[in-house]
Amino acid sequence: MEEFLHNSKQILESNDFTAVHIILGNEACDLDSAVSAVVYAFFLNKIHDGEFFLPVLDVPSSDFQLKTETVFAFGEHGITRELLTFCNQVKLAEWTTEKDVKITLVDHNVLKESYKGYEPLVVEVIDHHVLEREPSDSCEVTVEMVGSCTTLIAEKIFANTEFEMTDEVAELLYGTILVDTVCLAESSGRVTPKDSAMIDKIEAKLPQRDRKTTFNAIIAAKNDISALSTNDLLRKDLKILKTDELTIAFCSLPCHINDFLARENVDADLMTFEEKQEASAVILMCLIVDEKEEAQRQIAVHSRDAPLVQKIVTFLCLQTEFALSSLAPHSAPPLAPSSSSSHTYSSLSSLQTFLTCPKISRKKVLPSVKKFFREQYCQ
Repeated sequence: MEEFLHNSKQILESNDFTAVHIILGNEACDLDSAVSAVVYAFFLNKIHDGEFFLPVLDVPSSDFQLKTETVFAFGEHGITRELLTFCNQVKLAEWTTEKDVKITLVDHNVLKESYKGYEPLVVEVIDHHVLEREPSDSCEVTVEMVGSCTTLIAEKIFANTEFEMTDEVAELLYGTILVDTVCLAESSGRVTPKDSAMIDKIEAKLPQRDRKTTFNAIIAAKNDISALSTNDLLRKDLKILKTDELTIAFCSLPCHINDFLARENVDADLMTFEEKQEASAVILMCLIVDEKEEAQRQIAVHSRDAPLVQKIVTFLCLQTEFALSSLAPHSAPPLAPSSSSSHTYSSLSSLQTFLTCPKISRKKVLPSVKKFFREQYCQ
């Protein structure tokens, strides 16, 4: 793997290639997206001689440090930032006029707005989110609502007789599937029979690996946000939803909402973040996993535009499967010691927070938020 990534980076930097097949992860660049891109590119490189497969993480290289669980998981295998390729190192506009470019999307199935012009280059999609793309004879689509995109990557690898899965690939897939399914916990609402089947197959190759040990190590890295500023934390797992009229920043946070709100100057930092992202509103989706490996979630909506907050909240509350219940930020005690904080939330008057069903993950909430966009602003 390290040799493959080193060679890919050398080819990229030399610009000595006439064709490239990009394996593109999503803009959140979480563990699932990053591992899917790197492992699938490595797999394709092994079964197709003479082609240049380039895994691309869709964040600037300077933001990689924010992806603490990804840094940790890759670091366990000697994969450093210098070996990886990021969106700011890819010259798509230039390449499309000079080279033969193909794109495979992993962990998402539609290009983000700034990439829309490259849609004709997409030849394959592997994803576990709600299908949003239009059918096309030129694009092979594998979309299945499993717990992790790496489950689908593992399935493709196991089905190919030309490739023998290495321990390194197996370990990367193993840890990612466990994290995405909360260690195969049924209470998470993320686990499918296929996720379990792929874990069983991988464990047959890695008999010494322990599920809980692997899961806990990655979760500890994911939850280690002590060195991150509030702005960094908001950008750690960020997706932007945009129309001509409105922009919403959708941030996933590995902490209780009250712990986030207890941060010093969080109100000013939220406002600054909104301004930098040119966002009309911010939706925070918080996730913690307790000692029983059960997920707890909260959703919060913030904007300087109080009527907009109310519109979004009203829409979300109408989605009965979310089971939202109001949570006053200073009345529900956080799980961490920060419950003793004296922060008054004085300038967060427009923020509304809710408990939600533990089984409601971001991949279920995002389509509803997009539906809100379509119904309210795209008529």
